Amino acid sequence: MRINAHGHFIKIPLLKRFWEKVNKNGPVHPTDKKLGRCWVWTGARLKRKHPYGLIWNDTHTKRLRAHRVAWKFKYGRIPKGKDILHSCDNPPCVNWDHLRPGTCADNHKDMVSHGHSLFGERNPSARLTEKQIKHILFVYPKATRTGPRSMREKQIILKLCKKYSITFNFASRIARRQRWKHLNYFPRARAPTHLPSLS
Repeated sequence: MRINAHGHFIKIPLLKRFWEKVNKNGPVHPTDKKLGRCWVWTGARLKRKHPYGLIWNDTHTKRLRAHRVAWKFKYGRIPKGKDILHSCDNPPCVNWDHLRPGTCADNHKDMVSHGHSLFGERNPSARLTEKQIKHILFVYPKATRTGPRSMREKQIILKLCKKYSITFNFASRIARRQRWKHLNYFPRARAPTHLPSLS
């Protein structure tokens, strides 16, 4: 809303307010030049890692994400259970040709392909390094990943847990590739009977 010369609020339509905040001279689509340039949102943005544009709804009671508003202008209602994803990997972009509906899983795949996913050591909460994970995968008794463990094998696992300050269960999940499964490392050597040095 805006105030006129008489001090009264003027209601500006959403569509008009939207276009006032769009710069159509953004970067060209990174993978498909036929889709043209990004339309960069110049208004308010989320103060996060992904700075999506923000715009008030018609009643000024809720802030909407600008790229979702752009999609609705062009295509109508967003499919149920779907979000609106950027093929251009540019969160402030509101060019509807760069947008598509997708699931959370689709969004995660995009994050991985664009190198934004915080896997492994890039994750601030990671307790181990890639080198340490490879060491665990090499040492962990392969014959017991899904079956009963002998006393010797159990001792090897316990030594691993002590060395890296992890639980027995966490070591098992690493070995079964339920953790750090993005790591493309599959040791072929037979697990040793002792705990080799990390260096």
